[in-house]
Formats: sequence, structure tokens, C-alpha cells
Amino acid sequence: EAIRVRGSKAIIIKERCIDCGECIRVCPYHAKQAVADKLENINNFKYK
Repeated sequence: EAIRVRGSKAIIIKERCIDCGECIRVCPYHAKQAVADKLENINNFKYK
């Protein structure tokens, strides 16, 4: 629900994103990755 494809780019709709990480898991190009500033914050990752 939070991902749309425009042309050849996947766009994340931030208002619909629930930070589940599914986009990272299913992307065949590994275009997104999760990053955390500290190890204890790994469950509250941001996307890069």
C-alpha cells in the first residue's frame, strides 16, 4: 500500500509507510536499506 512505481522508480508514500521493512525484503535491486544510529535502536530504523 505504501509503494508506487513511477517509470522505473519505486516511490515510498511516507504517509502510508508503517516501517515494516517489507520494501527492503522484496526489492530485487536492494535499493533501500535500513540504518540505525545505535545498535539498541535497530528496531526503530530509518531508510536510506
